[in-house]
Amino acid sequence: MITPTSALIVEPLLQAPSGALKATSHAGGPAWLVIRILNRPGRPKARDCSVFQGSPPTPISTCRIKGQAVSRDNFFQLPKQRHNRDDRAFIFRCFWTFAMLRPVRLALLFSLLFSLQLPNALAARSLVVTIYLHDDLADMREEQLNTDYVQHWLDEMRNFTHHPIEVVMRRNVQGITDIDYQSMPSGQILDTFTQEIAYLASNQMFSFLNKHLLMTRNPYDKSGLNYLAGLAHFKHNTAIASLSSYSSVAHEIGHMLSATHEDAELKFNGWVCETYTHPRVPARSHCYRYSDRNRANISDYLKYNSN
Repeated sequence: MITPTSALIVEPLLQAPSGALKATSHAGGPAWLVIRILNRPGRPKARDCSVFQGSPPTPISTCRIKGQAVSRDNFFQLPKQRHNRDDRAFIFRCFWTFAMLRPVRLALLFSLLFSLQLPNALAARSLVVTIYLHDDLADMREEQLNTDYVQHWLDEMRNFTHHPIEVVMRRNVQGITDIDYQSMPSGQILDTFTQEIAYLASNQMFSFLNKHLLMTRNPYDKSGLNYLAGLAHFKHNTAIASLSSYSSVAHEIGHMLSATHEDAELKFNGWVCETYTHPRVPARSHCYRYSDRNRANISDYLKYNSN
């Protein structure tokens, strides 16, 4: 350590200094390295510390403290003595000198640490969508639900973003997959689900890229021919979706990722079709994609929340 009142000078010498030790370099010639710790005027002069590097494979470093030879190996085995402040500072500096004689090892250590951290720093945080299958879907296999309601959404996401995505389906989660949703209005179902998710994930780090969706068999708020296929907290982490529409899961996930009704579009694929997040009219078909503006909304959301 270099204090404000001292300087560290490292000098390669062409000739052997008086009283110093001589060694053979890796190339076969004399190798000299003298390290001196010099105090500024007004301070007691510090002791010179001569350091030499021996031939491989066992380099040696030596200092003399109060007439006793000190090396890297026996530094901590010195008898416990009462040293004044200058002695302690000198011992510390001498030991620091020994540590600095291994630049290759330090470089390898830092390179290893950097290589371990670099992939994590460069990799985008995955979008994780956990779908909780309500108990009233016990007779339906996960593979079929994925094929009918999720896979076309994954295919669409891969069409405009390379962001990593994980979809997890879970069953039999107490307090969540057994919610008595048919006796509640949609807003209460979503609030109940959100509270249970907050409790379930209370020991995990919060992220806007961890999305949770409750999938149910039946729609919500049924009144005659009218019903609600799903509901989501916009730009947040929870939503509910029913099997009443093949696009309901993608619709609600889109809302959690900042897609809006206003930016949805009608297109033509042989018949008039609705992009995800467009208000549903049964006479129209599904485009199974987001509009260009909602694609941009989602891409911006993922980029912003990946930091």
